[in-house]
Amino acid sequence: MSAASTAAAPGILAGAAVPVISDALDMLGIAGGLPDLRPVWAGAGCCGPAYPILFEPVEPGVWGPAAEYVDEVPPGSVVLLANGGRTDCTVWGGLLAAFAKRHGIAGTVIDGACRDLDEIARLAYPVFARGVFMRSGKHRVRMLGADVPVSIGGVRVRPGDLLRADGSGVIVVPCDRAAEVAELVSVVLEREGQIASAIEKGGAMRAARQRYGYNQLAHPGQVRSPWS
Repeated sequence: MSAASTAAAPGILAGAAVPVISDALDMLGIAGGLPDLRPVWAGAGCCGPAYPILFEPVEPGVWGPAAEYVDEVPPGSVVLLANGGRTDCTVWGGLLAAFAKRHGIAGTVIDGACRDLDEIARLAYPVFARGVFMRSGKHRVRMLGADVPVSIGGVRVRPGDLLRADGSGVIVVPCDRAAEVAELVSVVLEREGQIASAIEKGGAMRAARQRYGYNQLAHPGQVRSPWS
């Protein structure tokens, strides 16, 4: 990939819907979808390099203070909280969202629960989570590492990998494959636009799909497809 295409990749991916990026990843045989994560308010969306935080549970009665990391998160990043998928306690709330909004953090993705949903929605700060629950994570979980690799639903996410989230969920693009994925995203967008145009003009779905190679858009090994 050229330096120009590498530089353009984040902008292309930020402007693409999650399902389009998923199709591009499928064409490369990369598993990137983080399962069961949804926006906590309608219309939320974000994109940026991952800043992963790893949590671990603590035994009852063991000291587990609130995690201190947010001051170090670079602007434009997406905070990724790996809390083992548990939804019986939260690791993100209104105060953190207010700080993140003020300091230019792009969004937060939680493999677990958040709270203070009304305040987060009022701030229009993008949060994606497995659920919403009011109980604090203090003395239930503790931070094990900041800006470290984590695994979410069997998908590995490293610091700096690109996270994109919208109403369809959350997806990760490995940072060393971003330019390659962005190139295929452009192909998918072009082909889907051609199909949509054909349908708008009254064409049949089957004919439009066949003409523009729809079935190859999410097929491993079809990077160099007959219609490219």
